[in-house]
Parts: sequence; structure tokens; C-alpha cells
Amino acid sequence: MRLARNTGSTGTCNVGEAPSWPQLSSNPNPTHNPTAGPTQPPNQCGDCNACLFPSFNQCYSDFSYDDCDYYAAWYGTIWCGN
Repeated sequence: MRLARNTGSTGTCNVGEAPSWPQLSSNPNPTHNPTAGPTQPPNQCGDCNACLFPSFNQCYSDFSYDDCDYYAAWYGTIWCGN
């Protein structure tokens, strides 16, 4: 629905009888300060150059990237390979 200011009418069923119009400013003031972007997690790989299972600090060199990615949702594995 569109309402226009100063039309001299109250609108259909008096819908526009007492509308409230916001006061707009050309210089908006933000209500919060932006925060810095996300930080990188600490390097957990250490000497691992394959698939790391951080809960047990185990490096599975026989896992491929796809294997590591598959188990990441359930076990939190992290790919540390190149």
C-alpha cells in the first residue's frame, strides 16, 4: 500500500488517518562500530602434512584430501597437505 503526504484524504477505511512519517537525515550515524574481520585459527598442523585428527593429535598420511574433507564434519579432521 502506498500513502502520500498532504493529499487531504484519510485513505481507504481511514487507514491513513494518522500516519507516522520517519524523520530522514542525510548524515546517518551508525549505531555500532565495525569489528575486525575474522582471524585465522592457530596453525594446528605442526609437522602433519596430510590429514590431522586434532582430538587425538594424529596425522593420517594415508588419507586423501577427499577422505579428510569427508570426515571433517563428524570428527573435525583438518587437511594439512599441500
